[in-house]
Amino acid sequence: MTLGPYLGPRPYGEADADVFFGRDLEIRQLREAWLAERLVVLHGPSAVGKTSLLRAGVVPRLSREPGVRVLPVGRVVHQAARPLARSGPHNSYRYALLSGWARPGPAPEPGTGLVEFLERVLAGGEDDDLLLAIDQFEEVFTAMPARLAEREDFLAELGRVVRELPVNLLLTVRDDQLGVVTSHEWRLSGGHPITRLRLEGLTRDGAVAAVTGPLAGTGRRFAAGSAERLVERMLASTYVDALGESVTIHRDRVEPLLLQLECVRLWRTLPPDVMVVEGGDEVGPGDARAVMAEFYTEAVREVALLTGRSEPEIRRWVAQTFITEHGTRGTAYRGIALTADMPNGVADALVERHVLTAEQRASATWYQLGQDLLAAAVRHADSGQVTTARATPADYRSAAEAAFGEGNFDSARRFAQTAAQQYRASGDELRAAHAMALSGTIARVEGDLVSARDSFTAAKSEFETIEDRRSAARMLAELGRIALALGEPAEAGELLQRAVERLPGDLGLRMELGHALLRSGAAIDALAVFNQAVDLSPMAGSGYAGRACARLALGEREAGEADLARAVRLGLEPADRELLREFGAEA
Repeated sequence: MTLGPYLGPRPYGEADADVFFGRDLEIRQLREAWLAERLVVLHGPSAVGKTSLLRAGVVPRLSREPGVRVLPVGRVVHQAARPLARSGPHNSYRYALLSGWARPGPAPEPGTGLVEFLERVLAGGEDDDLLLAIDQFEEVFTAMPARLAEREDFLAELGRVVRELPVNLLLTVRDDQLGVVTSHEWRLSGGHPITRLRLEGLTRDGAVAAVTGPLAGTGRRFAAGSAERLVERMLASTYVDALGESVTIHRDRVEPLLLQLECVRLWRTLPPDVMVVEGGDEVGPGDARAVMAEFYTEAVREVALLTGRSEPEIRRWVAQTFITEHGTRGTAYRGIALTADMPNGVADALVERHVLTAEQRASATWYQLGQDLLAAAVRHADSGQVTTARATPADYRSAAEAAFGEGNFDSARRFAQTAAQQYRASGDELRAAHAMALSGTIARVEGDLVSARDSFTAAKSEFETIEDRRSAARMLAELGRIALALGEPAEAGELLQRAVERLPGDLGLRMELGHALLRSGAAIDALAVFNQAVDLSPMAGSGYAGRACARLALGEREAGEADLARAVRLGLEPADRELLREFGAEA
């Protein structure tokens, strides 16, 4: 399925800002309100584009403005398909939110309060305006309705943030939950006025821009009037009344989701040699669920052919893993090779087709369905086919992931270890090893590096026993990172060297090896490794940043400064900046 420049059902993110069109007025209005008001509520119907407007429209623009600091957009839950029966000792709403606001760094310790965290953020920066956002804020009321005490504490704490700190808070809320949120606004506002903005569908001009804008740079364009005809057809809906007569109703707004799906369908049907698109007369809107179900069915078919997994198996996995018992979207943690017992390649293929989205939260990657309407489409396609198993190793693994996402580390490790034991007892050594690796990841995020080392060592041994060399190499890399965190750079270098020997094409591993060698004082060896990294990926700034530090450590100032300048031009990752600060290089 070739989506081309269109995104299909998933929301736009910051990386998609260059293909986000049609919302210029809304971007200006939300930007001005967020900068001026302490509490702003952006609301609208489901799938109208609230997340896209925030992440791809407003945040990238504000991030470039002087005197403004924007934290990464946060969420209040890690909602799993199989929720825990009880919560952990910490507030799961707060932990999920802080793990998002803290990106790309590690999540704060679970007991960290919102005010405490933000005071540290404010103390570590200039006197800039600090802007905070919580996307899909209705989740605090809908995701875990039984956790009333946690919710009440979280809302009270969020009210303290607005009342006591110099920050501006933006919440996005679905229209159908606006009344519930409004009933608690007095606790959130801290006495400050509340600004509400409603987002509606795309105007005619906005829809035309959303259709034509993404084609820039593709070599294709719409013929004169073609995009306008496509939009006009989407503004018309035909209904058949009780007497069998057809009635056409013309609306003044276009649903962004249906527009995206129609553009994807149009793009897929274009012959490769057609550069001028004549698509307005053939394309018309359909029922949102039917269009979404068609999109999902085709994506599953392609992923089955690509990965060798059967379509029914993929459908069951998606339904059981990404739809909760309440019919809402659930999340799944990405392990080193498996996601909810399915190879990561299946999840990645569904991400490429925009059925799933991947997000970094709680120092890990989590998947979820790209759109609320996909949950209805999946349930409709799989009705009567999915049965829920109980008390299996997969249940314990799922419970471990859910607890991990909430910051309930004690329960998470206990569930992961139980899953490993049950997998091992059933003879499934591969999944037992992955469960032990999950236990190690949980311990590492919690800060218990000794337990993490034990779990990763056990997982490595099991991977080696079943001759899974790639996963064993990943465990060596994890052990190397722990050795580095424990102040053992020589041990880290040896472990990472063994990992690189098994995965020579992995740029990230090679960079970590170079970092470890540099910190252990082996600058010459580090330089050789960074040279290899540059050869492996000459357009990545990381290799040049590492080589700059190695050359500066060896006294090769001119060559080091040249590498540093190129690294800055190509772009620096957080790890690169940390290394540059450590070795005294100023970008």
